[in-house]
Amino acid sequence: DLGLDQVMTYGFNTGKLELMSTFKTKAGAGPRHLVFHPNGKHLFILNELDSTVILARYHDGIITEVQTLDALPKNYQGEKWAAAIHVASNGKNVYTSNRVHDSISVFSFDEASERLEVIQHMPSGGQIPRDFSLDPSGKFLITAHQKSDDLFSFRIDDSGRLEPTGHSLKLGSPICVKFL
Repeated sequence: DLGLDQVMTYGFNTGKLELMSTFKTKAGAGPRHLVFHPNGKHLFILNELDSTVILARYHDGIITEVQTLDALPKNYQGEKWAAAIHVASNGKNVYTSNRVHDSISVFSFDEASERLEVIQHMPSGGQIPRDFSLDPSGKFLITAHQKSDDLFSFRIDDSGRLEPTGHSLKLGSPICVKFL
């Protein structure tokens, strides 16, 4: 809940949802999206309003914060407005899109030490990267730029870093990318 700065966990009991727990973020963070690590024991929360990523443990509906990192470069002074978060299928990398900064941030994740580390801030190739998706092979990332009306593709190397392919596609105000 972006407005309450909370992530709530619900269980399903006798046909009804029941609140199990509430995880509170920093005031004004604005949790927008979360993704689970493939191990099911960790999750990553993207906060829209302060552009931070929370690494948390997850067990029986309880969320416990482990680490919080900025999704934008430390010297960035502009507007913060995070949009989407995804984790690689191998669990080794986490990616976020940053509207206004027009970038994709790449994090490495070490499961054993439970640490996230920023390894790259890559220009997204357009304006307002509202969403992006990782292809099923884990070798490509496609961004959707709401304002510049295009999709832009990146190759993903073995470390998880992005390299522009040089390919793009004009498309009216895309806001979502899904591989079927």
